[in-house]
Amino acid sequence: MPSNVCPINGGGIVQWTVNGKLVASQNHPVSYMASPDATISAVLLIWADPLNSPQDIIAQKMSIADGSFLWGNEGILVCGRTDAQSEPALIHNGGSGAIISWTDGRNSSQDIYANRVLANGTIPLILVKFEAQLINQDVLLKWSTSSEQNNSYFDVERSADGNNFSSIGKVNATGNSSSTINYSLPDNDPAAGNNFYRLKMVDVDGKFTFCKIITVNIVEGKSLRIYPNPARNTLFLHSSGIDANALFQILDLSGKKVKEQKLVLTGTTFVDISDLPKSVYKIIIKTKTNTEQLTFVKK
Repeated sequence: MPSNVCPINGGGIVQWTVNGKLVASQNHPVSYMASPDATISAVLLIWADPLNSPQDIIAQKMSIADGSFLWGNEGILVCGRTDAQSEPALIHNGGSGAIISWTDGRNSSQDIYANRVLANGTIPLILVKFEAQLINQDVLLKWSTSSEQNNSYFDVERSADGNNFSSIGKVNATGNSSSTINYSLPDNDPAAGNNFYRLKMVDVDGKFTFCKIITVNIVEGKSLRIYPNPARNTLFLHSSGIDANALFQILDLSGKKVKEQKLVLTGTTFVDISDLPKSVYKIIIKTKTNTEQLTFVKK
């Protein structure tokens, strides 16, 4: 079923062409919406494309003056996941871009997702995933983006109750990218019980959005912790419920061993790291019965 657009002036006269201009040609009914941008110089359009099943969400902007396509001949892909998207809606963002929302089935439910499209048809940030990996008693936060536009940094926040969050670290963003970028941040001091995490994604203009909240449960018991992290000259190692001889190793990002010493794991001990260059390091602690890995930053 073709979707056509044609403006009519105040005198009732068709402006572009007889029968309108073809925007998208589909063989099935199309769910769509159109709205002028804030400048009243272009019309914003959004539709769910049934040809790419499940439906993709496509957006287009057209010049009111001559009907030309401003976001490419095929429009831009707003959401192209393999699960169902439908019921798109949009509103201008105060300029020539748009805020777009849709019904989304990615979580096996009918959720509502939204994204922002800039005036030039680029999407500031597409977050592909945000997940947490429990490594011994530490948490490694990992996330990926498939598109970034004027993105400044990510602020990783943690909460004990899921409501009151505070920052545990910032990671600079690539800024502008159309390829997959992977990020990570370790949390070496999670609390016992539930730890709630979210990403605060901040643009260069200071605007920000939050991602979904994920949860990691830390069970009290035998554990090894390092502090402070980041560390400058001395790294403290605290063992809880462990009393054993251990081999302590520090590896750089290439996997090369840069420090090794024998320790007795009981209470708190320390390691001199003043000779190490500033970087991220992996710690491997080996006992007769167990091997644990930790991560720290030398500043």
